[in-house]
Amino acid sequence: MNIKLVINHVGEKSITSIIIHNKNEVKNNNRTTKFKIILDIVPEHMSWGEVYQRWLQLYQNKELNEYYVYAPHSNEFFAWQRFQQQLVPLPKQPRYASAFLRIRFEHYADTLEVFTTDQQPFLNFKEQAIAIEEAQDKARAYQAALREKQLLLEQAYQRLDMLERHYQTSKKYQHTYATAP
Repeated sequence: MNIKLVINHVGEKSITSIIIHNKNEVKNNNRTTKFKIILDIVPEHMSWGEVYQRWLQLYQNKELNEYYVYAPHSNEFFAWQRFQQQLVPLPKQPRYASAFLRIRFEHYADTLEVFTTDQQPFLNFKEQAIAIEEAQDKARAYQAALREKQLLLEQAYQRLDMLERHYQTSKKYQHTYATAP
């Protein structure tokens, strides 16, 4: 499965797209198929007429099985699925489930949430940034503890070498005194 984040041009403006493309064949509803899904994130400065131009670009793409459009600034969400060679709109509803991926979209009055296969929501950008920072803090703490343990290990080896030299020296003196006339 191939997942890409792409910037597409619609006239003079740009739209961000997440493209999920499975070029391998996958079992789905007792048939084998390839699939392509696109989620477009509409920027605030783009008109719905321009979004329609984007839809027209994609409408002819026979590989496209599902198309989702989300405008975060106005919290509008639309979904289309390919049905009998046509990209048809799905009726407005609070929950959409992908026919090809085990994810679902839940459209609330103030936001859109995407849920994973284990029914957990994907993290939003702020939550992702916090999770990354927490993971980095844990990694730094682990690296500091590892450096401390390496230092203690080096000190233990130095003591062991010192004891070994002391033992060899004392053994040498014992042998010298034991064999003295």
